[in-house]
Amino acid sequence: MMAEIRRPLSAVERWYWLSDQFSALNVISRVRVHGRLSIDDLRRGLDALQARHPLLRARIEHDAGLDPRWVPCERPIPLREVRGGGEEQWLREINERELPERIDPDSGPLIRTVAIATDAGAHDLLVVVPHIIADGTTVLTLAEQWLTLAADPAAQPWTASALPPAEDLRPRRFTGDEGAARLAEQTAQDEALVGRHRPG
Repeated sequence: MMAEIRRPLSAVERWYWLSDQFSALNVISRVRVHGRLSIDDLRRGLDALQARHPLLRARIEHDAGLDPRWVPCERPIPLREVRGGGEEQWLREINERELPERIDPDSGPLIRTVAIATDAGAHDLLVVVPHIIADGTTVLTLAEQWLTLAADPAAQPWTASALPPAEDLRPRRFTGDEGAARLAEQTAQDEALVGRHRPG
C-alpha cells in the first residue's frame, strides 16, 4: 500500500498556501530532450513518479479557509502537450501560462507537466509545482526521476515515506526552550560583534 499524507498544514506550509492565493508561487524545471519521445512513455513515467511521492498524490482540504490539511488525491498528474513552435516556445509557455497560473490546491494534485515538441524535433519538458511542496532542487529531481521512469518501464518501484513537516524534523537542540535560549545567546553575540565593529 502506498503511503498517504493526512495531517494539518504546518506553520510554514500554511504560509506558502496563503501566499500562493495572492500570487502564484510556482517552481518550474525545464529539460530539453533530443530524439524520439513517446507521450505514452511520459504518461507511464508520471504515473510511476506520482506513485513514489505522497505529496504528488495530495491536495489541500479546508473549511472556508480555516483548518487547512493534507488529504489524498486520486487525480493523475496533468500532462499538457504542445506541438510546434520554435526553440523558445518553452519560454512562452512558462511566461504566459505556467508561472502566472496557480495550481489549484483544492482539487490537486499539486503538480502539472508540459511536453513541448519543437519544430526542430527536440522536446522541452516542464515540471510545475507550487513552492509549498518543492523548491528548485526538488523540482529538478522530480524532472530527472520522471525522465528515468519514462525511459525504463522496468525501473525498480519504490515509495517515499510520508514525512512530517520540515520544521518537525529539526534537531531538538534548535527547537523549544533550548532553541530559543541558543538563539538569544547567538543574537547577543552577534550584536556585541556588530557593536565592536561599528564605524564611527
